[in-house]
Amino acid sequence: MKDPTLGIIFKPSYPHTIYQRLSPISGLLEAAKKTGRCAFIDEGKFKSDKLPTEIAQASDVAVGLLLSGTAALESSLSGAKTVFLNLEKVSSIGLGPADIGNVVFNSLEELFLATDLYRNGGTDREKFGNLSHWVGMRDTHRDGRATFRMGRFINALLMGLDRGEDPDTVLERLKQEVAC
Repeated sequence: MKDPTLGIIFKPSYPHTIYQRLSPISGLLEAAKKTGRCAFIDEGKFKSDKLPTEIAQASDVAVGLLLSGTAALESSLSGAKTVFLNLEKVSSIGLGPADIGNVVFNSLEELFLATDLYRNGGTDREKFGNLSHWVGMRDTHRDGRATFRMGRFINALLMGLDRGEDPDTVLERLKQEVAC
């Protein structure tokens, strides 16, 4: 709230319980919302009705929790600068020491400092929020044809099973074909 040029959008996966979970800081949240620079995307009965990529497109930097990297993956795939908040201090998810301070932050203080540096040109703008190497390990194709590949895989699986082939053998063959 101190920086009048900074806003934040929260998109919890489970919006119906977010205010319960954040009740210890409810006063702070209400004060932040009154500034007009803090918004909660809280539509949805159980899960959020909005996709992470939709919210990421409305931001300069998307922040995801390291232990739930799907939202960060989606945000990065949509072209948004994306960083991880690593409150649990976990390691070995495909990000290395060079990523600390560029895409992985172990505290809110580190994240806010790095964001301020980024906004003021004091950090490597190409490295900050750049998850392309991490995303590349998860989506090696990045060609927009995942639906086609999944359909082909499922079709080949069903055809093999229809021919009476052993399910494990069919899956192993298909895994090898996909790896090529």
